[in-house]
This record gives sequence, structure tokens and C-alpha cells, in this order.
Amino acid sequence: MIISTSHFSIHTWPEHRYAALDLYTCGNQELWPVLEELLKEMKAGSAFVYELSRGHESKK
Repeated sequence: MIISTSHFSIHTWPEHRYAALDLYTCGNQELWPVLEELLKEMKAGSAFVYELSRGHESKK
């Protein structure tokens, strides 16, 4: 998957049936559809989602 000006990573612990996903984006991209598709494909039984705003808004 390619997300422009952003990055995506998955850290896995298969022995614990656990994965941590990091989705970072620069701009106003809507990542919820991407996250929902990833959880579906991974057959996640549950998910905890934390959305954090980072950086600052540029002044025009």
C-alpha cells in the first residue's frame, strides 16, 4: 500500500496473536476506510484505536 506523504507500519507478535499498526499522514487524508480494510483483512477479533494530532497547522 502506498500513502503519499505518510507512512504505515505493522509490528507483529504472532506468538501472542497481536499486531500494532501505525498510520501516519500529512494532510487531510481520511484513514478510517484504510484502517477498516486492514482490520478486516487481518481478521482482527478486536481493536483499540487511538487518534493523535501531531505537529501544528501552518499559517497562511
